[in-house]
Formats: sequence, C-alpha cells, structure tokens
Amino acid sequence: MFYEAEQSPLNFSEDEKRKYLFLKQMNTLNSFRERNAISKEQYDISYNGLVSKMGITDEELKEWL
Repeated sequence: MFYEAEQSPLNFSEDEKRKYLFLKQMNTLNSFRERNAISKEQYDISYNGLVSKMGITDEELKEWL
C-alpha cells in the first residue's frame, strides 16, 4: 500500500513537512516489504522505530494512514 507523498515540500509548514517525510519513508518501507527485500520482522522494527523517532502520535497515524 502506498500513501500520498507526491507533493513537493516547498513552502510546507513544519507539520506538513513532518507528515511528508513520514509518508515518504513509509512508501520506501512498504516498497521494500512488497518486494521481499526485508522480512516482516525487519519491517515491524523499522516501522516502530520510524514512528518512535519522529514522535508520531496514534491520532496522526489514524489520520495519515
């Protein structure tokens, strides 16, 4: 599954940039998983690390994904 991260981040607010970067990373992570370049375990570790390091809240996840 791919998420919208196609817009250019020029002139984005800080919140919009954060969302853009998160969705872009998710697209990359999902494409790795879909091509079996990483295992489910590696995906889960990377996903949880991304969410944690970026400070993404449960509310943001629900809204963005």
